[in-house]
Amino acid sequence: MKFEDRADALIWDSLLKSYQVGIGKALKESGFTRFVWATSMSDKNCKVCRALNGVEFSVEEIEKIYPCHNHCTCGVMPKV
Repeated sequence: MKFEDRADALIWDSLLKSYQVGIGKALKESGFTRFVWATSMSDKNCKVCRALNGVEFSVEEIEKIYPCHNHCTCGVMPKV
């Protein structure tokens, strides 16, 4: 792997971990307890994200898996 690619991967990994911590805190403070995974149905989305579209999760589950991967464009919506 090229140095630039490795550096990019490390930066994204750190960014996603920080994002997960922030999302987890924000979701817990929102007062909602269940969330629905939302994937834009693009050809560029991976099989995992497409399979998760519409699946309901708890805050704890979302904290562990969201975002799913580097450059993930999915979102989570509170279930009302």
